[in-house]
Amino acid sequence: MKAYKIEARNSENKKTRKCIQFADNQEESDKLAEYYIFSDEHITLNEETEPESEQQAALFNFAALFQADKAAYMVKHHGGTGRTPTEIINIHIGAWPVKIVYGRKYINVDAGGSGAYMVVKETGDIYSTKAYGVIHKGHHFGTLETISEWYWGDYRAYKAANVNPAATAFTFSTSEPEQDFTEPESTQATEKATSTGRGRVSVSEDVETILRNAETEGNALRITEELDRPSYNKVNKVLAALGGKWNKAQKVHIFPRPISVVLSDALDAGQVIDTKKALGQFDTPSGVAQRVVNLVSLTGSSKILEPEAGTGNILEHIPKLQERAALGLVNVCELDPYRAAELRKTLGDSNVKEGDFLTADIPQGFDVVLMNPPFTNGADIKHINHAFSKLVDGGVLVAVCANGPKQRAEFEESADLWEELPEGSFKQAGTNVNTVIIRLRKK
Repeated sequence: MKAYKIEARNSENKKTRKCIQFADNQEESDKLAEYYIFSDEHITLNEETEPESEQQAALFNFAALFQADKAAYMVKHHGGTGRTPTEIINIHIGAWPVKIVYGRKYINVDAGGSGAYMVVKETGDIYSTKAYGVIHKGHHFGTLETISEWYWGDYRAYKAANVNPAATAFTFSTSEPEQDFTEPESTQATEKATSTGRGRVSVSEDVETILRNAETEGNALRITEELDRPSYNKVNKVLAALGGKWNKAQKVHIFPRPISVVLSDALDAGQVIDTKKALGQFDTPSGVAQRVVNLVSLTGSSKILEPEAGTGNILEHIPKLQERAALGLVNVCELDPYRAAELRKTLGDSNVKEGDFLTADIPQGFDVVLMNPPFTNGADIKHINHAFSKLVDGGVLVAVCANGPKQRAEFEESADLWEELPEGSFKQAGTNVNTVIIRLRKK
């Protein structure tokens, strides 16, 4: 059994549903995905996925076990029809496939076209539903750690001895072995981050002691001692600068890459460079990214450039992204080597240029430029003008930029669209700079 990430959009290209489903292979996953979409929807993503945490691995195992029990139940109770098990499974496709749909507090684990169970994110407790999306606290079915003690195929689960073996189809591994990871000796990103002087976080002696005593495994770091609030805040500031995010379920900080060597180098240096601040990495919120893409008309042959692609937030809203990339129609530039490496996984090596966009060897000849450049000290003006020079005649550039007097003086008169974004649009990304979306056309 494998897990597949599914996304669908409607005829207006708005994301309508997103879930994890389970199938034996890609062909079966395609069939299930098509079954659950409405007439005005189309599948834009159907790819195999692995759990990203121990809790998610347990959740995947629950859903896979639930689905296996439901399918077996269908075969058992409809076996007198003279049909083969495969025929029975295909006929009752509306009842046995299981999907995972994430909510803020609960995770729905749905059977067929309706809900069945809800899992509490914080604790892993499993409950039935009163109605779709409404938890029934009176019907409790153990936790993600006790799923093998229950039979899940009937209308409601029931406790039964030795019904299921322990479900271990999915496991979580924090990372590749540490010895396979080599920290880049020097890149344009590290040199630029160091030279700006921004984003420097000093490591005090008490914080160094705490972090040297911490446990690291792959991408995860666990603090081994109880800290008071002031001490924790100082430690967390250093870990956040290194890219760490607190995972409440696992009680560890998770990093975008193996952390042991990176942490050791930072502690030896006595400081950390927060590259997000130093390089002006304020990632585009999903709604803003969607609006940027919606402001251009893309054809099947449009050649697209994103000069500072970051984590790919704008890219993911481009229709048929991977098909376009396979044809060489999507090209990006990214200064941060770690982000560039992630972009290559989606776009392929030849479509990703690593380096500073202002000095990188980027050819001309693009029909569309989509961008969210760095804002600091008017850098957005330089980046937008440089990107505009890469357009063909008749090409279109859509960019997010600071809504300041310099930007207005440079672009407001020539832009055919000047759309001010709500105050605080980038607050979650780490900045309160007022922003605007502009559109420029090359005549």
